[in-house]
Amino acid sequence: MNRYAQWLSFQTYRKRFIYIIWNWYGRKMKTQAAKSGEVRLDEGFKSLGYKSGIFDAARFGVFLETLPRAEPIPFRVGDVADGYYFTTAIDEGKINKANIFYRLSSPQLEPLDALLASIREELTSCLGCRWRVVNSRYWSTIAVPTAYGANNWHVDGFPNDILKLMIYPHETGGKWGTTELVLPTKENFSVSGPPGTWLLFKNSELLHRGVPPEQGGRKIVEVTIVPAKRYGLTGRFAGHNAQFPKYPWMAHS
Repeated sequence: MNRYAQWLSFQTYRKRFIYIIWNWYGRKMKTQAAKSGEVRLDEGFKSLGYKSGIFDAARFGVFLETLPRAEPIPFRVGDVADGYYFTTAIDEGKINKANIFYRLSSPQLEPLDALLASIREELTSCLGCRWRVVNSRYWSTIAVPTAYGANNWHVDGFPNDILKLMIYPHETGGKWGTTELVLPTKENFSVSGPPGTWLLFKNSELLHRGVPPEQGGRKIVEVTIVPAKRYGLTGRFAGHNAQFPKYPWMAHS
């Protein structure tokens, strides 16, 4: 076996090990939560794989006012915090042509924390246990780009208990662009609603895609959450190519 084959074999083994650890940890956190009686499961999320809602308008307005001050930055494969899983299968030129990316910092993350706190129990009922934020990203999809990356049908390929929360700063649905899911019933579901609409879904189980707007840009905030022993609602930006911490016990997991 040559060195590349050895390296590839090692990477494959390590990925499987990481997923086994996360799946074990998720089951453990859910079992503990069930025994304590602190979580009432959301049966709709369990069967359909998604839940949507709308944030309080006043609270969301505070967050919305901060977004124009977010710093534009290009997507880079190396834009990932230490200890996070990431992918190299991305063409930087194509993804930057189809999207404008921004860095979320304290002015945006602090009001985002308040939004997350307002739906803490709803997300807990979906996940089945307490949870923590491991990444918060913000970008805008340009009008009618060539389908690439998140605009293609895909599943994320994360451990199943690592979920994505999508937050829509502006109206979503129809000509405004949206997120489209294929449900377990084989029906398609498209998110629609006013500014402040949110969607939590099983991003590694449901086939999904971003639908670009007919004109202008489709802005989206994405928050990745993971099972945890204690709540950790403080938002953080771990990089646009950061997917999730390699292990549950890492500092920011």
